[in-house]
Amino acid sequence: DDYRFASMNLQKHVVEYQLYLQNYPVFSATSLTRITTTWGEDRIYRYRRPYAFLDFDLEMTIKELDSGVDIVRYIERHKELDLSKIDDIVVGYDLIHNSDSRLFRLEPSWFVITGNTSKRIPTERVGGDEYGLE
Repeated sequence: DDYRFASMNLQKHVVEYQLYLQNYPVFSATSLTRITTTWGEDRIYRYRRPYAFLDFDLEMTIKELDSGVDIVRYIERHKELDLSKIDDIVVGYDLIHNSDSRLFRLEPSWFVITGNTSKRIPTERVGGDEYGLE
């Protein structure tokens, strides 16, 4: 799979790599999308990675996401996210597990990155008409 450098903590000697699919990051509520290495003296001391890998044919459907401007307006209106503490806002995939089967679904969505964590912004349309009625 395609893993790319995501973050580094020099004090804890930890380096993390994020899973990417079609040049977009893949996020998950679990740790299924990151490889974490902890360095010892001169080599890797701990190596954590997902045991699953993406080996499938994608069944694609087109999904239109809200614009970046609409996402920022949504964040400004909803006080659970503080815009000044957000490091990045990105488009990516949400890896969702179907609890009834062994299948996973990749749902395109906007994500807020704060520090080393990601939070999915709800996929329903975040805009409304210009009069504030939805």
